[in-house]
Amino acid sequence: MAPPHAIDSEVSSLRAIAYRLSSTPATQLPQLAPHIASQLVTCGQLLSSGQNAFAKENGDAPVVLHKFKTQLSTLLQDRAVEARWAAVVIIKSTVEVGGWEILQDAKCAAWVRGMVGILNKPDPATTKKLCIITLTRIFMLTRDYPTLVREMTTPSLKPFVDHCLHHYQTANIQETSVQRALLQPILESFTHLVPRHPTIFRTALSKLRKLLAAVMSEGTYHLDVKELYTIPQEICNLAQRLYVLLHQCAPKDRAAVEWHEDFCGLVSGTHDTAGEVFRGIVEDWQSTTRPPGSTRITDHFSDAPLHIPAAPFHLRPWTGILSGGHRLATQLFILRAYVSTTLSTPTSLDIGVIADLLTRILSIQKPSKNTPGTRPNDQISRQERDELWTVLPRIQIAALEVWLALLTRLNSGSMSTCIPLLETTTWLFPTAAPPLRTAIYTLLAPLLSIIGPSLPKPLVVSLDPILKSVARDLLPPTTSAPSTGKGPATANPDAMTGPRAPSAPKAQYAGLHHAARALLPVLLAKLPPHHVSATARADLDRVAVLTRDCAALTASALNPAPGKPSVLPFLARLFPEAVQVEGVLRPRMPVIRFGTQVGGDEDDSDDDMLDGAEAELPPPPTAGRRVELSRDIFAARPARDDGGDLIKGVGVPTHAVSAPRSPSAEAEGKREAEIPLLPHAKRPRLTSETPATNDDARAAPPTAEASAAARRQAEWQAHPEASAAWAERQAELSSEIWATEQERIATAAATKAARRETARRHDARREAARASGLDSGGWASMEADIAREQEAEEDARREAAKAAAMREEAEDARRQAAVVARLDAVAAAATAARLEATARQEAAPAAGQDDSGSDSDDEFEIPPLVLRDSEDEE
Repeated sequence: MAPPHAIDSEVSSLRAIAYRLSSTPATQLPQLAPHIASQLVTCGQLLSSGQNAFAKENGDAPVVLHKFKTQLSTLLQDRAVEARWAAVVIIKSTVEVGGWEILQDAKCAAWVRGMVGILNKPDPATTKKLCIITLTRIFMLTRDYPTLVREMTTPSLKPFVDHCLHHYQTANIQETSVQRALLQPILESFTHLVPRHPTIFRTALSKLRKLLAAVMSEGTYHLDVKELYTIPQEICNLAQRLYVLLHQCAPKDRAAVEWHEDFCGLVSGTHDTAGEVFRGIVEDWQSTTRPPGSTRITDHFSDAPLHIPAAPFHLRPWTGILSGGHRLATQLFILRAYVSTTLSTPTSLDIGVIADLLTRILSIQKPSKNTPGTRPNDQISRQERDELWTVLPRIQIAALEVWLALLTRLNSGSMSTCIPLLETTTWLFPTAAPPLRTAIYTLLAPLLSIIGPSLPKPLVVSLDPILKSVARDLLPPTTSAPSTGKGPATANPDAMTGPRAPSAPKAQYAGLHHAARALLPVLLAKLPPHHVSATARADLDRVAVLTRDCAALTASALNPAPGKPSVLPFLARLFPEAVQVEGVLRPRMPVIRFGTQVGGDEDDSDDDMLDGAEAELPPPPTAGRRVELSRDIFAARPARDDGGDLIKGVGVPTHAVSAPRSPSAEAEGKREAEIPLLPHAKRPRLTSETPATNDDARAAPPTAEASAAARRQAEWQAHPEASAAWAERQAELSSEIWATEQERIATAAATKAARRETARRHDARREAARASGLDSGGWASMEADIAREQEAEEDARREAAKAAAMREEAEDARRQAAVVARLDAVAAAATAARLEATARQEAAPAAGQDDSGSDSDDEFEIPPLVLRDSEDEE
């Protein structure tokens, strides 16, 4: 729920907008509409809430909102064209900002009916285009609400489609400027709406297919004697995609069947068109998918090429090689739309049929100085063959685009066609012009990404002309042309007398440099380096350095040529701050260690212990059995590598609990890091000695505290009674460790279970709120309550863990003091008993001596046993 002052601000802004709409003359509204549309964003909370959602915070909110909507309805029905134009712009912004609250209002349905009516009025093309865009957006926004679809979209979509197609009733679909301006938005709108409302478009299929056939048939339309209009390729692509989507309008279970029938008809029609266009040459291609004799053979060589397409596309007839080449490219583009367009029903795509057609088109080679090319047909005039060589690059580019769509759609599923395609491409490349060379570069990038690493050496060697051509196309142009050495050189007198003029830049085909630059890293990364020739690899590396291509240099450094210097120095010098360069030069992969670990950090040890909470523990050790540890779980730091002793020099049997990080612990690590460590993880050491973390620390001289502890341990070990007591304490300590670890695992599991239960409870609460239709304000309040509840539960868990840690630390201190006192008492009693026995043995021989002798008690004194602590050293 927004604060009251924010609602007051939004009400004021919306009141100002409504006032400006009502007070501004209609002729000035188009200049004001963009400003008002941008100001509506500041009123998002008010527009996206109910009519009476903020009645308590601000009593004017419902009134202002109603006034604003009424003003938009008035402008939409105004007589002035400018007012209707501004109303459509502001309505679209209002719907985008308000969302469901605006869509479910009764005035929005009136707006939709008004904009549909504008399409049938003599309004300007810009107003109708905005109406189409706005209505399409409204229909798209209502698709998640069945009630709105039933009450608004279904009644309005049918007249919307009829009014849009009403503009193209004449034979010439590009006769007026309104028709030319509305063609692209209508096709884009239908492309979005057909997959979601196929039954509504079913009644308009015949009109739609007639329109699409007219768009796809011709690229140029004669409007009158002086004017010529060409349909952009973008509109043709939209028409091809929409034609494929119309198969979803078929009756139930017929969409896939009709799609396959039209697909087979398209491939057959393309073969027929190719037979007419390629009649000037003798093709060496033999079909692998069509039965013998099914390929059409031309027998009217005296006339111009002519073809009348059959159903189902009903494209217009064509005459002449130029028109035939354009029609063949158009059919290939339609085939590309069939391959790349996704349908709602599963269909079967015959890859072999497509590969057979594309192989036929790409097997034709233009003759050049070095290659004879495809054999000419002597029955056809040379002029027709020259026209064929003119249109052939466009046809082959269209074929490569079909294959590119196939690779993009199927990815590794098209691997069976990759090797034949690569062989055909390398055979076609030597005579390729810059446009065809650009298409080949664009196709090779995804092709080599799929099969590049597994290519055999002969195929890699056949790619050498392409590799060297990529290097030449990426090199900067030279300033002067080299001398050929043939014939006398022609001197330029202006170059000798005047100043040297700057050289003109070398002209290149649009997209060639970009395609070659995109292919360069793929060649360096995917081709096997031991199969690439040394000269080609040197050219690619040199171009990568000269063009400062970071991706290509990285690929070359990671895939170096055998026996050749690496480009890594150039990469580090040119891109010292790049992330990939930092990863190559200084990788930060952590070292994986097994067994005993020396040194480490307290936080890392604690995190590993928490992450290993789900590790399965072996059974507890038996009394008196010594078990080596990889870390000391009683210490706040990892243990030394001398067996994990709590006291230096005395082996304490402990239990190995280290385990690799489990996936579930990785998922919960972020939450568990907020919980304090369990008590056993912070248990103090019995000595204050800091474990050595490196060789220098181990070689350091012992401290005073370590020396005192060592003397105390020696005194304990000197008595059998103390050793037995120490062994008994070791067994008890091992059992305590195992029990504590089991308690830790149970605590971690209980915490995770509690979190899961809390999450399920909150999800159930959200589902109930969503089902009840809770508004945005109530939803925000509910989320705030859930967040507070979660925070309170986490605080309670943290406080409980802290209290348990404090209790366990106090208990550990008490146990530690009891163990030390017990061992000191046993050692002192044993030492006193031994000294007393020694004194009696020495006093026995002296009993028979003279009584006048000196008193032995005065001469023989038993020194007391002193258990030295760290303070004695001071």
